Amino acid sequence: MTQEDKQLLLKDLCARLPYGVIVRHADSLIDSDGNDTGQFWYKRGYLYDVCKLDDMTTTIIESEGSDEEGYEHICFLERTLPYLRPMSSKKTEEEKNDWNSTPRNIVEHIDWYNAHHFDYRGLIEKGLALVAPEGMYGKEE
Repeated sequence: MTQEDKQLLLKDLCARLPYGVIVRHADSLIDSDGNDTGQFWYKRGYLYDVCKLDDMTTTIIESEGSDEEGYEHICFLERTLPYLRPMSSKKTEEEKNDWNSTPRNIVEHIDWYNAHHFDYRGLIEKGLALVAPEGMYGKEE
């Protein structure tokens, strides 16, 4: 991942933090001797925080749907991908009405896109986000 991609992902994840974005994160597989195998296993959870530790940017994810539900994982930013809705995805009637009642300024529209998990930055095409399965956020039809 290039530095430019990391910066773009960082900006996007920070903006989505208040809206309960779901992310897939990769944890390193550790062998029985405690050594990193260089392989990963993937989990899904809610983005809880983004912070800098020493010289690396990390994400903190609260796991869901497993025996580790509620457990916080600290992951490298570049191993964290948000699940987003493509801009072409269908809006529900409620979302259409909500969109039409949104004040006509760019900040309100960006907040609306973030709250409804739309990929207005093109992260999916860049490999920096995953397509959210239908119904993941409970708002899509």
